[in-house]
Amino acid sequence: MNKTTTKVVAGIAVVAMAGALILIPSLNKSKPRPLESADAAPSETNSNTIGIANEKVTTPAKGTNHPSASGENNIDSTMTIIYKDSYKTVVLFNQDQIEALTGQVLDAASIKVVQDMLQQEDTWTAQNFSTSEANLIANAASQESNKLQSILTKITQNKVADLKLVIVHNEHHSSANFGADHREQANQNGTDLGTNTEELTTSITNFLEFELEVDYAQGQYEVDYKNYHGMIQAEIEDERSKTNTNIQGATALKQLEKVLPKLEIEKDTPKQDAISRTLTAFQLADNYKEFELKIHFPDGDQLTFKSNK
Repeated sequence: MNKTTTKVVAGIAVVAMAGALILIPSLNKSKPRPLESADAAPSETNSNTIGIANEKVTTPAKGTNHPSASGENNIDSTMTIIYKDSYKTVVLFNQDQIEALTGQVLDAASIKVVQDMLQQEDTWTAQNFSTSEANLIANAASQESNKLQSILTKITQNKVADLKLVIVHNEHHSSANFGADHREQANQNGTDLGTNTEELTTSITNFLEFELEVDYAQGQYEVDYKNYHGMIQAEIEDERSKTNTNIQGATALKQLEKVLPKLEIEKDTPKQDAISRTLTAFQLADNYKEFELKIHFPDGDQLTFKSNK
């Protein structure tokens, strides 16, 4: 090969190499990217988040569904959980929920049947309560049968909105008890007037809860005071005469503040002393048929005093 031919061939090679360098970026742009595996985790996300167009859409984590008997402010067809912490759970049942819970229509004729259903452990385990909790609740329904009957009767008469269940659960103490949630009924215009739980300040510091029920031949006298982190529930109901007296909220709290701060009942107070001091403080006669007092102290301790005549 002569010198002229060599120069021509070299020139052709240079042109070919330049053309290849121009084509390579173009080929890279047009080459399709391989599809990501369906199992590949999206970038910049955790196990419960999917990234879409630079936004994150959070999906529920697996295993976070709570049973009906856990969580705060949970509402289902059989109960409404209004309060829950590591110490206790407070649950409400309106008339429809009681019927769903027991499978019985609640009216004046069926109250006894409904009571019997509430005393069965199976009724509560069916709602995802543990066996120990179900046992506590069923026993409370049996032991508080008179109170329970009275509350159910008032619900059928629209005098009480809900049946209330309080379950105390900690390593030192477990208990359950029933009560009434005296929400005022709708007024003539159909407006819900709310509950008797209010954000109030109080001088009552010796008790977090004070529940008193004294049954007489001529009726009941009841006091219900609770302080949920500054949310105060206060109620006094007197059914001992034909004129039933019921005061709630700030009005009831004003009366209780005259009594409870001065009521000298402590953890070591003997039962008879506690009963006597309570009757004297509330100016109640001692010819009762049944007396029950439950106290929850600020340090977490509880006392229950019961007496029958």
